[in-house]
Amino acid sequence: MLSGQLKVSDQGDQTQKNSYLRETGVVQASFTWGKPQQAQEILNAIINTTQEKDIQKKSQQAAQALQFINSQLPKVKTDLNHSEKQLNDYRSQSNILDISAESKMMLTQLVKSQNDLEALKLEKTQLQQGFTEKHPIVIAINEKIHKQQAALSALESEAKKLPHSDQKALSLMREVKVKETLYSNLLSKIQELSVLRAGTTGDVRILDYATLPLSPLPTHKSFIVLASMFAGFTLVAIGLLASHLLLSGEMDPESIEELLGISVNAVIPFSREQQHSVKESEKNDTKIPLLRDIHSTDPAIESLRSLKTALQLHLTQASNNVIAILGPSPSVGKSFISLNFASVLAESGQRILVIDTDIRKGRCHKFIEGSRSPGLSEYLQNKASAESIIRPLTNNCDLITAGHYPKNPTELLSSPRFNELIQQARTQYNLIVLDTSPIMAVTDALIVSKQAGTNFMLVGLGKNSRKELQATIKRCQHNQIPVNGLVCNYFSKKIQSYAYSKYGYYYYSYSDKK
Repeated sequence: MLSGQLKVSDQGDQTQKNSYLRETGVVQASFTWGKPQQAQEILNAIINTTQEKDIQKKSQQAAQALQFINSQLPKVKTDLNHSEKQLNDYRSQSNILDISAESKMMLTQLVKSQNDLEALKLEKTQLQQGFTEKHPIVIAINEKIHKQQAALSALESEAKKLPHSDQKALSLMREVKVKETLYSNLLSKIQELSVLRAGTTGDVRILDYATLPLSPLPTHKSFIVLASMFAGFTLVAIGLLASHLLLSGEMDPESIEELLGISVNAVIPFSREQQHSVKESEKNDTKIPLLRDIHSTDPAIESLRSLKTALQLHLTQASNNVIAILGPSPSVGKSFISLNFASVLAESGQRILVIDTDIRKGRCHKFIEGSRSPGLSEYLQNKASAESIIRPLTNNCDLITAGHYPKNPTELLSSPRFNELIQQARTQYNLIVLDTSPIMAVTDALIVSKQAGTNFMLVGLGKNSRKELQATIKRCQHNQIPVNGLVCNYFSKKIQSYAYSKYGYYYYSYSDKK
């Protein structure tokens, strides 16, 4: 047994009367022993072991939660498919395509209330993996569930006052939206827990390792404790909240939804398969394969399928069959989402057309064989016909590339010829997907989105700031462009944004990685 003396003390502000304010989570440790060099090594070993144990604990907890969610995912997916079928069957039988404005408002409130309830129930189920019903945390979550159930019941009573023809459609739409949101949230949670399970991060951070004292310890016993404090070591035990604050620049889908007041229709997890295929294509100078074609069950593709469900609800209120994929800045994944979402839409046999309207820096041509020309810019300059610029992308899905980058893109997109192309395509395809340029960089996307009946705003999680998102929505509102839903796209932490944080100061020379 070591004859040394280990002491650990909290480094909070002891002048504070409130004990909560004194507790900072910063801990200082010292180890007193007759052999200074060995004392230093022992204390540093204790530090490292503490950190390793914390990481192991977090990894084990994440693995348990991941196992539980993976066991729930197939059932949720089956329930979602069943609800979608019921809704589609009812629409076909009753010939109801839309519901009243009052019912739409009630649908939004019901879905939000039930989503909140489902989230609380899921949280409780996860807590029950480690706590009993009598634990204060479980008791608190039960109280929240009870209050949320009461709020939902009140809304359901109000819904019964709606027109009878709307009540059945409202109930089915509500089921679809709730299950779609739950499925999307589970996919997002799997992505988060997979990172934690990898065992690379924990709640304990080491600020500094132990060093030798500057002078020998005094022999008088009354000074031993004071003199034995090694100045070089401080161990930080930071809670989950503090860790979150360190990453305050990043936002989650829920906070974005609260910030902008617009529903998040899908959360797209980061795809390593996509990252690998892009690197291989760049290395070999070949086309980038669609993720849906090479890995149809990738979580990112599954999330796009949930976006398809949300789109079906938006289309009941849309003025046409044109969908615009918008984004605040470059490199948020608009091309990836546009092309793979189109391929998912085409799975049901519908004819889909993707148009790369970013005729400044568009890169959709990288997903097909051949060059980007002739494309949209050639058509707008009357140098090519509509038929000559349409190319096959995948089954039931075609693509119009950007073409050569012209000197006057804004003027071309504002021309009657662009409107003529859209009107012609609307009669030949079930759905048209417009890949756009960054809203905060140039005005092109605002011009293009006026052609769309449904606009999805793509948010790069970890890339777009709060001010940037608010400015983007404000710009859309100023130009009378409705944003029907948000799509949150997760990124690797290594990817950096190429845009300035304050709107109005973008330079349209972003990288080729759109």
